Amino acid sequence: MEDQIAQLERVLSQIQLLEPPYRDSQEGKQIFQRICELVLEDHLYRHLWSEPTLNQLEDVFQTRKPDEQLFGAELEEIRKRAIDVREVNDFFFAILEPSITVNELCGLLSKIQRLSEEFCGRLESSGRLQEIRAEDGNSSKKVGRFLEFMKDDLELDLTEKEIIKEVLTSLKSHETVGKVNALLVRGNGKAILVPLHVKIQSGSGQVQCQIKGSEDFKDAVVRAQSAMWERGFISESDDVLYTLDLTDSQYQGSSLSLAAAMAMYDAKLNVASDPYTSFTGAITLVGQDWTITAVSSVEQKIAAAKQAGCRRVFISSANSADASASPNVKVHGVDSLIDTFIQLRPSLPLLPGNSLQGRKVRAIQEYCHTQGWDLPAFEPIQAGLQCSIVPLEIPAIKIQIYKSGAHTPNPAVKGNMRSFWRYLIRLTNRLFRFEASMNL
Repeated sequence: MEDQIAQLERVLSQIQLLEPPYRDSQEGKQIFQRICELVLEDHLYRHLWSEPTLNQLEDVFQTRKPDEQLFGAELEEIRKRAIDVREVNDFFFAILEPSITVNELCGLLSKIQRLSEEFCGRLESSGRLQEIRAEDGNSSKKVGRFLEFMKDDLELDLTEKEIIKEVLTSLKSHETVGKVNALLVRGNGKAILVPLHVKIQSGSGQVQCQIKGSEDFKDAVVRAQSAMWERGFISESDDVLYTLDLTDSQYQGSSLSLAAAMAMYDAKLNVASDPYTSFTGAITLVGQDWTITAVSSVEQKIAAAKQAGCRRVFISSANSADASASPNVKVHGVDSLIDTFIQLRPSLPLLPGNSLQGRKVRAIQEYCHTQGWDLPAFEPIQAGLQCSIVPLEIPAIKIQIYKSGAHTPNPAVKGNMRSFWRYLIRLTNRLFRFEASMNL
């Protein structure tokens, strides 16, 4: 069965590269026939729980429909399965995404399971959702922890529900260290999501493509490697091996840089990337700084991400005006690698890096960890980052971390609070021997 599903995914990838309508080419007719044989005649649709696969099937069958008199019941079951799987993935993503409120999560969960009147209040008061989001672990592990929490503490057991188990298994199957979702576009504006695989190993700083493809892709990976070197996130002696599941030279590769940097970062951390997230953005040297710069066809790429089951897309801030609001896809505009790392993994300490801003972030993260406080989630602001620290004894205070400049304690902070912040400033100054540019 797994071999048949893998074969189906391969032929669906092949048909994506063809220009619709597929029936106009001999190759398209042959691929379409093979899809129908696998899905309908061999009844493979009964074993499909991957949202990207189901979405692609719907798209193919809308372009060219099989005989509805013969396969009408099967086509309807595929349609219903796709809807149900999307609803479960919406719920799973809500468990992971910090910006989604408890009430919004409950609304998504209620599409799958009827909830008691007190369920949402009990979940809110427990604080467990926020704890799980801040914990280490892959996306599937966090979802599993939340399901166990609902079973043990909220008397709602979904762990034995078939669709929950199967979609969670599908999510796990898409989690691989160093694998990220890259969004690319053809010269005609057709966009596609392609998995990018990266491995970091000791060597001489080479970039090697394991499957021959466009040199444009390699140039993009080299720029990402240079940006990671300069920030100290990887060593100059680290070799970068990469594989892109695409060799079509018609696809442009400059926007691969951001995805490549994220794959290097995750490979270095030895963590699996979030399958619900995709990336598109060039990395360019602007003045003395490596910057995430604008790329083309952002709207088409966001649509391709949605079609592939993604619910979050990282783009250059310079493209933010090109991305219209979508209720189903959260778009994050970023300017630098640090912005991206912190927005994607707010609770995870940064890799060792030599940037001033990165060292300040780690100083605060390490201090909070030592004190037993929750690690702060950093958000980008103009020319810097901002977080809220909530010590056990005093109210929360916001900290802005800039790339340059001197610190000035806030005159409104008095008494023991003022002493605390002075101590924190002295700590960072002593650790890194620089004037801390924390605007307190």
